[in-house]
Amino acid sequence: MTNSEAIKRLEVSAGPRIVTSFIYPPIPIRKFDWQAYVDGQEEEGPYGYGETKSAAVADLMFAIIERAQHESDEPSEVELWARQRIKELA
Repeated sequence: MTNSEAIKRLEVSAGPRIVTSFIYPPIPIRKFDWQAYVDGQEEEGPYGYGETKSAAVADLMFAIIERAQHESDEPSEVELWARQRIKELA
């Protein structure tokens, strides 16, 4: 599966909507060019960053899981959704 196919699968899958932006900050490191977050959670995060759109989305999935593991013993719906998306991309 190509990166663009994986992104399309994420965009049409059930669950929270992921927003991505090409922010291209004025720094020499390109691994922060893309930003991803869950729609409606812009203020509280978490965020994902990457050199590509798909890398930022993958980073967001891991950030959601990591945050959920620190906040509660029970997995949240968003954490379960993120884990499923990661499995689909593998």
